[in-house]
Amino acid sequence: MEATVPAPFRTGPSPDTVLPEYEGFGFSNIAPTVLRHFGLSSSLPPLSPEVLPAELLDGAERIVALLVDALGYRQLAGAMERGLAPRLRELARRPGSHLGVLTSTFPSTTPTALTTLGTGLPPSEHGVINQIFYDPSLGTIVDTLRFAPWYAGRPLEQEGLEPAGWIGRPSVYERLREAGVPSSVVNHSHLLGTSLSKINHRGAEYVGFRAVSDMCANLRAVIEATDGPEYVHAYWGTLDTLAHQYGTASAQHDAEVRVLDHAIGDLLLGGLRSPGTLLLIFADHGQVDSPPERGRRVWLNDYPELMGLLSAPPAGLWRATILYVRPGCEREARERAEEVLGERANVLTTDETERLGLYGPGSLTDLARQRAGQLLLVPREDWMIEHYYPGEQRVPSPKVGQHAGLGPEEMLVPLLAVRLD
Repeated sequence: MEATVPAPFRTGPSPDTVLPEYEGFGFSNIAPTVLRHFGLSSSLPPLSPEVLPAELLDGAERIVALLVDALGYRQLAGAMERGLAPRLRELARRPGSHLGVLTSTFPSTTPTALTTLGTGLPPSEHGVINQIFYDPSLGTIVDTLRFAPWYAGRPLEQEGLEPAGWIGRPSVYERLREAGVPSSVVNHSHLLGTSLSKINHRGAEYVGFRAVSDMCANLRAVIEATDGPEYVHAYWGTLDTLAHQYGTASAQHDAEVRVLDHAIGDLLLGGLRSPGTLLLIFADHGQVDSPPERGRRVWLNDYPELMGLLSAPPAGLWRATILYVRPGCEREARERAEEVLGERANVLTTDETERLGLYGPGSLTDLARQRAGQLLLVPREDWMIEHYYPGEQRVPSPKVGQHAGLGPEEMLVPLLAVRLD
């Protein structure tokens, strides 16, 4: 079950951080692998042979990409070592399989990663540089999961803004369809028609499910019915929900891993043979535990000198916080932020995030740069950076499992490749 670790991943702004990879060893290289396999171009390279050996792609007519939200590499490796995932462990060992390690995108959060998977572009190009950010074209802070203003206001679709027009980029599925390659998305039924699905799944046939049982049955049916080239994407999100609520060290997290191991190993793959099909099992991010009772919180509202230098409320997530600084106050704001946070977080300017390649290998587009603000606060270890708006109560996030930052628990994700011949 030993995974090949590219040597080495790049260390981030502090020794306990991992930078995202966009040149063959990252989550961002999965969609380009699919596009290039079917003869289409991409701005990013495909996965390196070190994480996806070329022989596994040879002769593959179909690619099935199963994303298990929040199944970080360290979580999976630990589950295998403790005997919680014997079927996945056996899959990784059998001939025609390979277990590799990738990095997530930055931030290591689902809306950013799913848009990268859905468009084949890095965050620096598709512009979803966080779950929550200030959009200058709308003049408000947008929550991309709800596709609505973060603080108040109706959903943006009710205001006449189409998600596809807002993103302004074709989906991977649209490009494949134009090339004559059909696609299917096997996803939670309640996510059909959501704004994020409209952004990322355009051009695919949507196959809904309600539980892990019919997820496996429906995905298996799609695989068995496939005749000729096809791309299939499946998504399972419940592990993320449970890890948020209970943490990755909980009995509930372990029980869900056991369920997934049985579901994938028996319900989905038991007795299944599909010549020419390559199955990729991977995650968008992992999680780091930071329960509220531990008290590892920094409240920006406690520092009015810093907050007074901002042109808009803080945005981003608690593990990747964006500050929008008033013109001419950038240097003072950084000094204040470093004074406030000390060793608890890394403070980066947007120019520094660009040089580190956090959002992609190239320059940020003008729109992405505006959304990224002037300062990025990335907590270290299990620290969180929180804030509240006027009129709101000071209530710590109740979530135990957290992500979006640069910690290895969040950033390192598995890629298990299996030929179904």
